Amino acid sequence: MGCGSSKSYNPHLRDHVSTEDGPSFRYTSTQDREDIPTTVHSAPSPNQKNITERQDALPKVVSDRAHNGHLVVAESTILPLQQKNKNTSPSEGLAAGNSFTNKDLNGAVDEDPSVGPAEDAEQVVDTAEELDDTVEDGCEFKTSQSDQNIESYGSNITNENTDIRNILDSLYGRAEVGVDSTADEIIPQKAVIVNHQRGQELTSGNISSVEKTVGFSDAEIKDKILHGNINVKCPPVAKIVRIFTSSTFTDTKHERDAWMSRCYPKLQTFCEERGYDFQVVDMRWGIRQEMEILHKTTDICLNEIKLCNEISTGPSFVTLYAQKYGWCPYPTEISETDYKTITNGLPDDDKQLIDKWYKYDENRIPAHYVILPVTTIYPDYTSTNKDDKERAKNSFKQDSSDFTRIIARQAASKMSTEEQRKYITSVTEKEIEAGILDRGREEVQKTCVWFYRTITDIHEQDPKTTPKYSDVAADDKLSKKLFIELKEKKMKDKLPDQNIINFDVSWKEATNTKIIEHENYISKFCESFVAKLSDMIDNGIKEREERELDFLLKDISRHIIHCQNLCRNFSDRKENHLKIICDHIQNVNQHPLLIHGETGCGKSSLVAKVVQQCWELDNPPAVIIRFGGLTPDSMTVKSTLIRIYLQISRIINDDAVDELAMLKETDYSAICQRLSDMLARTLKEIVIIIDSLDRLSPPEEASNRAWIPDQLSKYVTVIITANSPAGFDKADKLEMIKFTQEEAENILLHLLKQENRKLTDIQKKIVGQVLEKFHSPLMVRLLYDVVVKWTSEDLNDVNQVKEESLTNTADPSASVITQLVRHGDEGGAIRFRIRAIFESLEKIHGKELVEKTLGYLTIAKRGLTEKELIDLLSSHVDVLKQVENGFWVIPDKRVPISILLRLLRDLDVAIERRDFDDLSVLVLGQTEFREQATEVYNLQKEESCPLRNILLDKLKMYFNGSGKFTNDSIRKLCNLPWILTEYNPDDLKTLCLCNLEFLVAKIKHIGVESVISDIAEAVKKYGENKMADCMMIKVVLQISQNALSRDPHQLPVQVLGRITTTIKSKELENLLGECEDAGFTTISTKSKILSTVGQGLTCCLPVHGGCDIIDLHVTRDGTTAITCGIDKGKCLLQFWDVHEGRPINTLTLTASPVLKTLLTKDDRCILVMTKDSLTAYDTQRRILLSTYRFEDHPPPTDSSTELPIICLGGHAKQSVGKDAKQYVGLFWNDYCKLLKVRDGSLEDSDQRKMAPLQNYKSGLKSLTSGSRNYMAWTDETRRVLRVFNIGKLTAEISVEPYEVESHLIDAMCFTGDGSGIVISSKRDKDILILSPRDLKQIHFIKGHEGDSPQDFRFFSDKYLYFPSKRRVVLVDVQNQQRAWLDTHSCHLQVAGITVLQSSLSSENDGYDMSSSRVLTVGDDGNLRIWKYENLSKLLKDMGDIQNTDVGDKLPQIRSVKCLPGNGRYSVLHSVEIIQQNYVHYISVWDVIENKMVRKSQLKDWKITDIEVITTSGPEPELSAIIQHYKTKKIYRMDLTTMSIIKGDYSVAKAIDDEDDDDDDETEDVHLSSFSIMQLNRNIVGIYGDRNTLIAISIEDKTSERYVDRCSGYWVNKEETVLVAETSNKSMIKFFEIKKGKIDKVPTELSKERDLCRKMQETRSKGDDFNYSSRSVSDADFNLLSISEDGQFIIFLANDLKIVVYDRGKKKTVSPDLCRDGNKLIGVNHAVFITKDKILCSFDNGTFRVVSLLNDGETYEVKDDHFDKIKIDGNLSSPYYMTYGVAEKDQTLYIRDKHSNNLVASFTSDMKLLDPQLGLDGCSVVAGVQIPCCVTSLRIKPGKLQTSSSSQIDTDTDIWFNDDDEYSKSIPDPESDED
Repeated sequence: MGCGSSKSYNPHLRDHVSTEDGPSFRYTSTQDREDIPTTVHSAPSPNQKNITERQDALPKVVSDRAHNGHLVVAESTILPLQQKNKNTSPSEGLAAGNSFTNKDLNGAVDEDPSVGPAEDAEQVVDTAEELDDTVEDGCEFKTSQSDQNIESYGSNITNENTDIRNILDSLYGRAEVGVDSTADEIIPQKAVIVNHQRGQELTSGNISSVEKTVGFSDAEIKDKILHGNINVKCPPVAKIVRIFTSSTFTDTKHERDAWMSRCYPKLQTFCEERGYDFQVVDMRWGIRQEMEILHKTTDICLNEIKLCNEISTGPSFVTLYAQKYGWCPYPTEISETDYKTITNGLPDDDKQLIDKWYKYDENRIPAHYVILPVTTIYPDYTSTNKDDKERAKNSFKQDSSDFTRIIARQAASKMSTEEQRKYITSVTEKEIEAGILDRGREEVQKTCVWFYRTITDIHEQDPKTTPKYSDVAADDKLSKKLFIELKEKKMKDKLPDQNIINFDVSWKEATNTKIIEHENYISKFCESFVAKLSDMIDNGIKEREERELDFLLKDISRHIIHCQNLCRNFSDRKENHLKIICDHIQNVNQHPLLIHGETGCGKSSLVAKVVQQCWELDNPPAVIIRFGGLTPDSMTVKSTLIRIYLQISRIINDDAVDELAMLKETDYSAICQRLSDMLARTLKEIVIIIDSLDRLSPPEEASNRAWIPDQLSKYVTVIITANSPAGFDKADKLEMIKFTQEEAENILLHLLKQENRKLTDIQKKIVGQVLEKFHSPLMVRLLYDVVVKWTSEDLNDVNQVKEESLTNTADPSASVITQLVRHGDEGGAIRFRIRAIFESLEKIHGKELVEKTLGYLTIAKRGLTEKELIDLLSSHVDVLKQVENGFWVIPDKRVPISILLRLLRDLDVAIERRDFDDLSVLVLGQTEFREQATEVYNLQKEESCPLRNILLDKLKMYFNGSGKFTNDSIRKLCNLPWILTEYNPDDLKTLCLCNLEFLVAKIKHIGVESVISDIAEAVKKYGENKMADCMMIKVVLQISQNALSRDPHQLPVQVLGRITTTIKSKELENLLGECEDAGFTTISTKSKILSTVGQGLTCCLPVHGGCDIIDLHVTRDGTTAITCGIDKGKCLLQFWDVHEGRPINTLTLTASPVLKTLLTKDDRCILVMTKDSLTAYDTQRRILLSTYRFEDHPPPTDSSTELPIICLGGHAKQSVGKDAKQYVGLFWNDYCKLLKVRDGSLEDSDQRKMAPLQNYKSGLKSLTSGSRNYMAWTDETRRVLRVFNIGKLTAEISVEPYEVESHLIDAMCFTGDGSGIVISSKRDKDILILSPRDLKQIHFIKGHEGDSPQDFRFFSDKYLYFPSKRRVVLVDVQNQQRAWLDTHSCHLQVAGITVLQSSLSSENDGYDMSSSRVLTVGDDGNLRIWKYENLSKLLKDMGDIQNTDVGDKLPQIRSVKCLPGNGRYSVLHSVEIIQQNYVHYISVWDVIENKMVRKSQLKDWKITDIEVITTSGPEPELSAIIQHYKTKKIYRMDLTTMSIIKGDYSVAKAIDDEDDDDDDETEDVHLSSFSIMQLNRNIVGIYGDRNTLIAISIEDKTSERYVDRCSGYWVNKEETVLVAETSNKSMIKFFEIKKGKIDKVPTELSKERDLCRKMQETRSKGDDFNYSSRSVSDADFNLLSISEDGQFIIFLANDLKIVVYDRGKKKTVSPDLCRDGNKLIGVNHAVFITKDKILCSFDNGTFRVVSLLNDGETYEVKDDHFDKIKIDGNLSSPYYMTYGVAEKDQTLYIRDKHSNNLVASFTSDMKLLDPQLGLDGCSVVAGVQIPCCVTSLRIKPGKLQTSSSSQIDTDTDIWFNDDDEYSKSIPDPESDED
């Protein structure tokens, strides 16, 4: 692939290269042609950036830019000759052998002023084609230079200097200020533009090449952006509606004021609702006296229009042009030709006046006559003396009036109509030209509107009273002509009728504000304004949305825009770096190119120019350019590479790429692998450029080039820039050094050239005095701001710079240079210059505005948006007063946006535009400017910085007025803690870190990690002691991350449940109070079911999203943990920062399933074994180092095992000069290999045959461990232990350490010093320590019955630790002391435990006494980090090993029953294991007070089930019905006395009363299940082998039989019907319950007759779902639930479909619930939550709500449940609950049953057992295993909310007195009877 060099050409014009038969077309520069006339227009055409034709429609000679005063001659400039005949058209002139001037071509195109260039682009092309035809006819062209001179000129354009602006841009990665930065239009290399508006010439060497978007479809523009086409004009990104209001001022004051007070606020709200910012540019404000002195008023006005046209969405220009023509300004500059014309023949006095004010300026290119500043002639114009100032103003007023009249008169009499316009046109007409007339008709229709007010009777008024409303006198024929032509022809011809809003009013209506008619007129006027602009804004937004760029193209466009800005002034350096890079691209290179050099040497500008060169090729490659840190997506290595990958995938049309999945990818290795693979297989020519790669984070990934293949494809070129070449060993390198004095001078001259300025030779020498001492990029840029203002009369004597009295001001020029020269160091010189800039800005823009703007930008670390800055500035009365300037009052009291933008443009040297929080913000980017602003404006201290307090007040308002959260809110949440951390730690706590509203808002909208980061920053600055309370909050957040990521509104319950310390700061107390009375619904509990701060746990993080864990490792320094897990078939290595408690990186291993991992002794590598290979990964850089494939290194053929087992031994590097000796042992049954681990490589070291194990062999279940000298492993059955001597390379011995066959080696490791092998068996729990030499026992530790030995690990010489069920066991093997660390909420069966070795300490082991960390991973997939201050002390405090409590035999919760009639109490049935026996307990709990009020132990007997029953009355009877475990007999238990009520329930006797001869009647009692009918006081159950449904009276113990062969039954809550199901599931029987009696005769429902027929009908109506291969008539219907009133019955048919039977209407409803897409899902449960709504839960963790009134309409609700869930709901509660029972879930969700909206949630550390809605409907009651209790989770509305149901009444009757016997033992009732 090739690349253009500095001698480039336009590929579209390649047919016109010089040939033998045709003319030779060449470029030429008008700069060297003094005979080319130019004209001056005061109003630059804004359209020059907006219109173009497709390049394929370009004529062969003339480019598409021949309009609006621009002549662009590409490939060859047709040199203008003096036109002989003025009336000859351009084409005729050529045909006749004549030439033409640029003005003539311009006139040919725009001869009709009503025709705009956009609408008539075809006319441009037609004219160009005529020229082309003339060329073909053989006309003669003159050339001004030889080919050699032309090539030299082109070389000078591209190789002259490096633009300092671009260098600074490359340093700070900024775009232009105030607008969405877009570069200028496309200009072919070396083409010439003659700018008639300013008389300047621009070449492709000094402006960027940017195409116009007109003529290209949206798809084409997006495709150009995708391919990195630098010539495309990117659509604006900022969402802004900015309108320029144009009119004369005095006659439209009422209307403009009404707009501001009545209309703009409405439009602002209208735009904000659509995500846009509404801005208005009103020129009544902001033109300060300083601008008047410099005559900049008109230029400022036209620039504002230009910006509005460029960036506004929808309307951009609104005019109220009425009956005043407006003020005609004097020209600020006059070309030399025009000056001669004007002054020729003038009377002496008139000529002297002109010469007095206009001076010839040779610094201007080309030289012009420019008007002097007012103060040059009249210094008293700015005098503080009022009289002197007034005289000066009157004098200038008279002078300006005179010379304006003289110039206009001369122009009108001596110039053509078109030439004279720039001297006689009013400012208002110039505005209308820029806003309307110079734009295309279609564009005008969308963006411009004219509110045309006519005072119908104005001419009938006294002429003395009308000048304010009309300035066109009858005798002023010229002005009257211009006025009528503009209003009646130009504007009406250009604007469509619907964009002209007419208002005819009388003189009184328009001018008399005290009459009703005037108010009516103004009201209608405002209504029309709002309606019209709202419609235009809506249309503009819709059009923009249709062509809106997606996330990737937006990011690419940002980089393209920045690239265009950098190219604008680029010039290569003397080393000709550009050619070197282009040669590299042109040649095939297998390695990337690294461009390196110190900051400020121009790397960014260079690579930007490379992009431009690539797009000048005939077949340009796709170019992918990224500037590090420019956008949020280019801040990190991962996000940058992901977006490069996605861009390539779109370029090569790879539809297989899942973009959404790729954006979520966090594994750096996987990202690198995918990108590398894509680069290897692409057949598309692509150039990838990453600028400032070393600026990306994190540094370890930035230095990792794993994404670059070892050998690049021949189609791919990779170019990288960085400050240092370190780490780029395989790259070609190009070094760039800092530029010299000579280069600095060239850069300065190049900058001036871009502004059509230059220096005289004397001025160059004077500037050289500064650059000789200081020539850094910043100094050059600061010096430029001084010299760009010089004229040829300034500093024309080199002796002017001398030792003189110095003043700290930007003027005079000599003083500035003297100051700079006098400074001894560059830092001091820069500081002086920056201060001088501040003072100069204060003079121009006002001290108040400058001070406040710089102050706020300095304080706000994350920058401010324009809107935020306007809001802040508008809060200062002094700023508003300055803006009003004593002339115009601002009705809405807001600083106009145009005022701010002008200041920001003058501050462009220091302002950067960055993307934060999805917004474009302004940042005072350079450190030097921030430091000087801090010092100058006294921003150091809080008491002397009121700006900070104002900013804080704004930031405290997180939400907008409507309570809606926006990007602006996110900005405030991010900025507030940053600022307070810097200046005020107390407010930081009060307003942020200990503020519930702030914490919840930031967690919800940004993430819990951001709050943790805020706290970490505060602790880093102020220390842990001062921020101790915030440290507790940080621990809460780290422990609760899983809960808060689900629902940030869990924060109150998490904080209250975890912070229990009695020592609290004031701020923490306030936070706890806010959590108690939160402004939103929460769940509260008094139970201690959350791990508390201070109990050790500091962090709880889901590992790989909660996947299954294989291994856990911690580096020796204790800083990094590494987990290996399996997630969805992928193996993941995740790296963790132990101290910060956060994930660092993740690697996805692409190999086959991982079998084992090992961390090398030096912590440098982690070894991963699969069935195919052993791979080493770098733990620091997280990259693959080497792979040892087993098939490449097979064992001898007679080896008896396929895969080896692996073991790590040897030692790490011991001292300097001594290498580490680390080995990996590969052991087969009879063969071994040693691999040496060296710098990540795995090399064969030794291999030996071994004696095979007899009757045993090693395998994947073998245990392994290694030490410095030995490796040990077991056979696959773990009965035999074998030891290998590393030094001798021999297997020393093999033994069976246990004589008892049932004992296996369940855990094994070496001691810390390698002197022993520690083993244990789960059978006897004993710990044996064996000698590795002979495997004889050298130490014995008696085991503990609570131990479950596994995964032994050792540290130091005496500390052993291992996971045992829910706890970590820590053993001191020397002193036989042990300790259990904190109890976990899950079993620790799959993960190792690691203690930071440097942390565990004692007096004798030599370790530091600092706190330690324990890491655990359990069944729930969470990584927990525990902190202990001193584990050695903990061991001693625990005492002797034999006397330690077990603590791991946790109780089992069998059931929780709410006490009917009183929501205060619940009954708990629990079981504990005591001496290997199960002991049953029944206890009563007061859930309000969270205490147990009764407890009974069942002595030597057990129960299977329990139900609770109560009786109402003054003295309620509280009892439980229990069932004996052995006999199945039913007993009644008094819960008050905790005793059995004498007498059982003899069902057999009741049956004997029946007249039935069946032998089964005499069988013993056997209830397989039972339940209680509370209202009817019956026990209902299934009895005997015949499964008979019976009912037993609780009071008289009589029984009745109802159904034999019953498979299930239900009683509705109201106890009005008993539903029974037969065993063959063919019949449903309904027994009505009336007055406490169950009818003996049921009504029957045949499943086949009634339900199946309904199913058939459902299928016949078009349900094509395949339920089963069986017929519907064979369907099984399982009873699921019944409604509270008994009307609806829920069945599950064939486990595939839910059927709801309506007993009243005798019909079925079959909602389609049991499938998820094409998958069938099983139903778990169904409950009625209202009379017509069913809540159903499914196997996949989902649940759905079904409305029976709407024919089974289904609402699926998504909660983050992983697996099966438990649901509950009832008619009396306004809520329903779902609870995820899986270990990785354990989250309770409470939802409103009418809206399904989430009300509250709670994620517990401990599993909630048997959770259910409490009787009050506003609480959830559940059992908890640790501690064994019943907990009540209250649904607590916020303090500003009201509940739709009653709350738990804390005054509920207390049925249990504290004086009563609390606990007792209950003997077995069966024993008593016996």
